[in-house]
Amino acid sequence: MSDLKQPYTENDHQTGTKNAPVTIVQYGDYECPYSRLGHRFIKKILKDDQIAVSFIFRHFPLKKLHTHAELSAWVAESAANQQKFWEMHNLLFDHNDNLRSDLIMDLAKRLDLDMNRLQKDIDSDKVRSKVRDDIRGGLNSGVKETPAFFINGERYKGELDAPDIKKAIKEEIV
Repeated sequence: MSDLKQPYTENDHQTGTKNAPVTIVQYGDYECPYSRLGHRFIKKILKDDQIAVSFIFRHFPLKKLHTHAELSAWVAESAANQQKFWEMHNLLFDHNDNLRSDLIMDLAKRLDLDMNRLQKDIDSDKVRSKVRDDIRGGLNSGVKETPAFFINGERYKGELDAPDIKKAIKEEIV
């Protein structure tokens, strides 16, 4: 297990409480059932008024296992260029058990994204480089599978469930 090697930057997709005492970084794969489970737990934690958390999502598509994970990451990044990253992120996880190329594009249409721009962005080096940089940062931090969580820069080693993650967060606050 390793600590987070790639520091947080303004290029990261961040939500939750600004300047929170706890920052969670997740390396995830949109087609991974365990990443979907982690996504559900993070949503619960972010809704908990008792805990102030900042959350960062980074891409780690396991393309050998999940055929549509890389395309999903590119589409999420392309949606970010239209200020709809989190909406696309949520839709991809909501449909993670049935992701196909046509469904991914249909989800983008549901968000009323400019599809011509989206296609150009998907094919752009900027979008693909962002995904590659996230993967590289994950690999440098010892990530081999998804989801991988880091709480205030330290690799989370506990169970993948909301109570254990909350406990780890609260330990960081104290």
